[in-house]
Amino acid sequence: MTAKLFIVPTEKLSLCDPDFLPLLSEGRKEKIARLRAESEKKLSLGAELCLAAACAELGLPIPPEYKSGETGKPAFSVSPPYFSLTHCDGFALCAVAHCELGLDAEPADRKVSPGVLRRLLAPGEICPSPIWKWVEKESYVKLTGRGLSQGLSSFTTSGELVSAPSGAPLAYLTKLELFGLCISIATEAPLVSTETELLTPEKLSGLLPER
Repeated sequence: MTAKLFIVPTEKLSLCDPDFLPLLSEGRKEKIARLRAESEKKLSLGAELCLAAACAELGLPIPPEYKSGETGKPAFSVSPPYFSLTHCDGFALCAVAHCELGLDAEPADRKVSPGVLRRLLAPGEICPSPIWKWVEKESYVKLTGRGLSQGLSSFTTSGELVSAPSGAPLAYLTKLELFGLCISIATEAPLVSTETELLTPEKLSGLLPER
């Protein structure tokens, strides 16, 4: 099983670029319009541009056609393939694969407060790196679609595995450190490989044929 990760630095994006508008779903346009801060607007824009790049590579419609399930987790109208989006501090990311997946990323130098760490860890769980523990657990709850309502201390992560309190395996983790980010992809089946593509405004502007 292979996953493809698309990454865009959002500070380089222009909210007024006319080439981007045809790549966005109506729902995304409305969401961007509701956001107040320019940085938040660019993160939201970048997330959908990453998804549009994935659609172009997969031969799927652009603008992307997707819906939210009962838990709110977005999915293509017909799956597989599956996708997961995330953004943080100047970067937006999208991962796609032919199995269910969840994606999370945070800056490698971000500090995790002791209070947050206590909520992350199951009894007796080992934590060599708080920021990696955070993205590992976040990626898994994005995989399940249940979000923080699931309780981050209700399961453990170690190495490449997510486990139930009983020790039964729940999911598999693929971790990358790129552009100063700790990135975790949780999947139902182990990934054999992960491809990465850094998207520039020029690449994004060329996703649609000339009109």
